[in-house]
Amino acid sequence: THAVILSRPTWLWGAEMGANEHGVCAGNEAVFSREAAVCDDGVKRLLGMDLVRLVLERASTAREAVQVAGDLMETHGQGGPCEDGGDWCYENGFMFVDANEAWVFETAGVSFWAAEQIAKGKTRNISNGLSIRKPTLLHKDLLATAQKEGWWDGKGDFDWKRVMLGNSSPSEELSPEGREQAGIDLLKKNTSKKAPPFGFEGMAAILRDTDSDICMRGAFESTGSQIS
Repeated sequence: THAVILSRPTWLWGAEMGANEHGVCAGNEAVFSREAAVCDDGVKRLLGMDLVRLVLERASTAREAVQVAGDLMETHGQGGPCEDGGDWCYENGFMFVDANEAWVFETAGVSFWAAEQIAKGKTRNISNGLSIRKPTLLHKDLLATAQKEGWWDGKGDFDWKRVMLGNSSPSEELSPEGREQAGIDLLKKNTSKKAPPFGFEGMAAILRDTDSDICMRGAFESTGSQIS
């Protein structure tokens, strides 16, 4: 396995975020989909934090991280307590990044997943919600299952967010909002031609932003961040 640097709660084996010796970086978030109850069935499987560590120990590139995560989801699935001493369970979203490419990887239920490759020169953030609209890669059985279950009519592009949220609202109502939109705006501001070169200081400023709730206070507290 590869050498890794991990940021993790003391009670679990996996990690919230980390990086490995090949420069692959990974971060995890909680998300929820129409299949949340299927995942939250009391069965202990892989946690999203386990996936972060397993991916970093095995992947040499961001693209390989997607492959490893997809294989683990389809083989073992996700589920189980995501808190110390409790039984709260959630589905997961991730970012996998290296020096050459970046991917968003999102999950639903026990084993479904979708991944979006981020175009070079573009910025991207995730914020505790499904965000992929047109996936680059998908779970091998997802399209067939979506049609069989009546989630999708099979016509046009498969919209991961719309289908897996079970939302029939107009597309604009599925657009980013709240903390996710604030992250988009802050990245755009800090990477504009008028801004200083974007680096550690700019990212740290975004992660410390309390007005947007990116740095969370209250019931949920931001306790640490990792910049790689």
